[in-house]
Amino acid sequence: NNDHLNARVIAALLNRSDFLSIDESKVDTNILVFKTSQATADAPDAFTIVKRAEARGVLAFAFDAHTIRAVTHRDITRAQCEHAAEVFVQCAAP
Repeated sequence: NNDHLNARVIAALLNRSDFLSIDESKVDTNILVFKTSQATADAPDAFTIVKRAEARGVLAFAFDAHTIRAVTHRDITRAQCEHAAEVFVQCAAP
């Protein structure tokens, strides 16, 4: 299923960030739940990351200050998912 594969692509890219983390072994569907990393005191919280990403056209939901949920869809391409992951990474940086 492409949306499940794309979720794993996003997870791998998120883990390259010093400010985001996800357990890739738990990404079995099109749902991603990832954490903000408090690598520095000025790192943004989940609410800020989601707001920044939305301003760039990438939608997600903040469960709390440190947890974000994103979902892939079968009509979204791998390139679009890679772009979304990059947006999250950029938005998570202080």
